Amino acid sequence: MAELKSWEVKVGEDIIRVSDEGLFVNGKLQDKYYGITDCAKYEGRLPNGKIVKAAIGAEGIGFKIHCIIFVDYECVFED
Repeated sequence: MAELKSWEVKVGEDIIRVSDEGLFVNGKLQDKYYGITDCAKYEGRLPNGKIVKAAIGAEGIGFKIHCIIFVDYECVFED
């Protein structure tokens, strides 16, 4: 299956990427979701121990895919 879309944000020196394949921190897979759903939630950690949480989901009739990424409960990215 081809990757639908991915989102990337740099936090300090770390790069967080979220896609339908999972949550990656600095290129390393942190979490993966299996199944069919309208919302996938991921969790991981930065090297400094801060918690990363992300969610991707569809919204509306046009099924626009959105992503939101939090680091230690602070929103660092929203699409």
